[in-house]
Amino acid sequence: MGDKLPRLAGAAALGVPVMSANFSAFAGGNRLYNMDRLLSEPHPYSSSRNAASAAPARPVSRNLTPLPGSQYRVRTTGYGVRSLTRPIPAGRAVMRPAVDARVSAGVSAVAQVSPPSAAASSSHWDPGAANRKSRSWISEIIVGGFSHDPGQDNNESNTWDFNVEVLFRKIEILEFENRYLRYFFTPNPMIGGTINSDNETHTFYSGLNWQHQFENRFFAGGSFGLTVHTGNLEQEERQCAVGGSCTLPGNRAFVNTGKVTLGSRILFRESIEAGYRISGRHGVSLYFAHMSNASWFDEDNDGMNFLGLRYRYAFD
Repeated sequence: MGDKLPRLAGAAALGVPVMSANFSAFAGGNRLYNMDRLLSEPHPYSSSRNAASAAPARPVSRNLTPLPGSQYRVRTTGYGVRSLTRPIPAGRAVMRPAVDARVSAGVSAVAQVSPPSAAASSSHWDPGAANRKSRSWISEIIVGGFSHDPGQDNNESNTWDFNVEVLFRKIEILEFENRYLRYFFTPNPMIGGTINSDNETHTFYSGLNWQHQFENRFFAGGSFGLTVHTGNLEQEERQCAVGGSCTLPGNRAFVNTGKVTLGSRILFRESIEAGYRISGRHGVSLYFAHMSNASWFDEDNDGMNFLGLRYRYAFD
């Protein structure tokens, strides 16, 4: 045992210059291990156990000089640490980890449904606006059949009318906070007409319509506007005998011919309506309308009424 110790000591002494020579050989062959960097890194378990409290170690910078003829360069990190690194040769691509296809698809889906910026739209974001068709400028189309001037003693009261009407989208005439005023000043413009079965009085009208839809599918509404017609304007007159008691100027009196006299070509027209929504777009209603000049334009003012049923198809 005593003679082995001197031999081991000699071998160890001999191994030091050998390891030094091998390390120098690695350096000469452009392969260098940066021992200072390895020694300055923290223990792998210390960062996981004390991650909340322990601050990352900041190695002390050392003066590093690349060996002559090597391809290494001095690199300074964000902490001010200098180390040796080899630059990427020209024309070689940098390899990056592949992104999972599911993650990529998820990112694309999020990008597609992201709301637009405030600069792109002044209103709130509507997720269905991209797929929704633009609203029609027609709100409803209505057709119906009327009894022409029912209950009157004239030659038109036993005829019928075919009615067509178009309701347009609501317009805001004035803006109010009060819901009743807001409802009154937000009507539906309308146009329509009637065709008489006996070629008597035909009409064409336009105006504003107000309608309220109840939660139980019933609705009610009314309209006001003007109408033009093809009916008779003035009642026939006769000259009274001398000394007669005729009331019209010039000793004249009206002659009852059974014709309706409406006094003026343009009349006021009002209507009321009540109905039921069979489904979302289809509805039926009971309708009544009256037209006259209110004696504003002429004293001949018999007026005319319409009563009937209507079918409605809604676009909105």
